[in-house]
Amino acid sequence: MCGLWLSNDKCFHEEIKIVRPSTVEASCFCWKGAQLFQEESGVTPKECSKNFRILLKKSNEHNNKTLKVSYAVSELVAKVGKPHTIAERLVKPAMLICAKELLGEQAANILQKIPLSNDTVKRRQIEMAENLEKQLVEKLKVSKFSLQIDETTINNSALLLTYVRYIDAMAIHEEMLFIKKLIDTRSDTIYAAVYDYLYDNGIPLSNLLQIATDGASAMTGKQNGFVAKLKKVAPHILAIHCIIHREHLCAKSLNDDMEHALKVAVSTVNFVKAMLCMTAYFNIYVNMRTTRDSSCTLK
Repeated sequence: MCGLWLSNDKCFHEEIKIVRPSTVEASCFCWKGAQLFQEESGVTPKECSKNFRILLKKSNEHNNKTLKVSYAVSELVAKVGKPHTIAERLVKPAMLICAKELLGEQAANILQKIPLSNDTVKRRQIEMAENLEKQLVEKLKVSKFSLQIDETTINNSALLLTYVRYIDAMAIHEEMLFIKKLIDTRSDTIYAAVYDYLYDNGIPLSNLLQIATDGASAMTGKQNGFVAKLKKVAPHILAIHCIIHREHLCAKSLNDDMEHALKVAVSTVNFVKAMLCMTAYFNIYVNMRTTRDSSCTLK
């Protein structure tokens, strides 16, 4: 605080003495309160307090900047879907090499202070996810919205995916609301998961206008389906099936001409993709066409 530098052997504190009596005259450094520090350092208490505030401000500025960068890198790692360890093993070493070569050792020392360990990145991502979810919930409390609910295609894992579409600032937004692991895929379990989430977060069912599901009986059953159970507590909800399922149903009743043309196209593509040499010949043929035609590929 006073700005005075003392060696280790002078930092012994015994009652009112701050130095070793055996090595230094005790009368020289008897405790004098603030007067001692003023005499030894020549710094007044006011100047000392000002210097401390400056050092504290600089420290806080560095901490705030490194903290901000830590959150930004953690967000980037989450967006690209990479493991948490990539920040510490790849991102940070790369930044240090670039800073040392382009900006100097001092810049590299500053980047070295950025916390990017595995646990830190994980904690940052959890905090940001919780914050985003809280913001989304607050918007749904005062805005009309619709839900799209479906199960994952992962085998032996019942996960319920729920997406929400809502209006905010005169614009339509679509976000993932939550993912819940279910013990089974019965309509009762799905209904409990959705209803409990809305109830626990204080989202009124009166704001829910529409819900979209697939055509499974657990979702659209007339008596015990998920939609039927939800309509008992919110009868105003409009329920629809997934559009892809409707297109699949329409494709089953094609007329003879369209069905023949579709079968020829499918069999041709399967024939070309069945052999590597045929695929190579097809690519050569496509490359010989114009630039516009060369963009076609076999899906």
